[in-house]
Amino acid sequence: MRYVLALFICLLTVCNFAYEINGRLEVLEGSPVWVEGETRLAKLTIWPIEEVDDEYIRTFFDGKDFVDNFFVSKVVSNSFSANNPSAYEVKFNLTLKNHFNQNRPLLLTYKGLVIPVTIYGDVKIEKDPKKISNYVVLDNNKVEIGSQSKLHTYIIIGILLLLIILLPIVFKFYKRQQGKKRREEKVLNWKNLIKMANDREDIEYLYTKKEEWIPLLGGENPQFNQLLNTINQHQYKRIWGEDEKNEIDFILSEIKESLDV
Repeated sequence: MRYVLALFICLLTVCNFAYEINGRLEVLEGSPVWVEGETRLAKLTIWPIEEVDDEYIRTFFDGKDFVDNFFVSKVVSNSFSANNPSAYEVKFNLTLKNHFNQNRPLLLTYKGLVIPVTIYGDVKIEKDPKKISNYVVLDNNKVEIGSQSKLHTYIIIGILLLLIILLPIVFKFYKRQQGKKRREEKVLNWKNLIKMANDREDIEYLYTKKEEWIPLLGGENPQFNQLLNTINQHQYKRIWGEDEKNEIDFILSEIKESLDV
């Protein structure tokens, strides 16, 4: 029984120590009548407190809910008070999220401590008769959407659906353009090979590859057919004489001229 009593006294002592730190919320600008959805420049003073990590405090408050009833859209400054070295002050743009009973204490949980926060001055918390389920906080050029807002979710879903629809179309168009580009490269390559063809080896190469370049350059061209028929007539001869060479060169020269058009 003595051990239980001792443990209870220790817990009571710890709780009392935790509540020795106090918090005071003071409105610095604006009307004392604070309506839901409105933003005020406010100052939170916590005392007595000795060691505080400024960067941690800024991260702890900035863009976060404050004691369930407020939202911090921006931390303006945070440092120890110039008049009281044991008092830490945080100035921030604070939005009233919802109406609450001012007689009920506001409790701020900070690093395992539960700090009671009182509202200083003649501030009166009031409901907004036109309140909607979503709230938007405008802070200069910064816009914060309330936790209940689903606008961002709808936008993201819309973008994903749009991407699902457009990606196959874009891919098909890209694939078609790439195919067209490769075809143009092949056409240009074969035109150059035909223009540079001079000896028997080059001419017979054109004949063996006719299935590749004829469809690219136009299979209905009578000059192509005439060239292939003439090559076929002479390709098995061991030696091409002047007559065979002149006949093929004449047809080939006409084809080369037509390719320049």
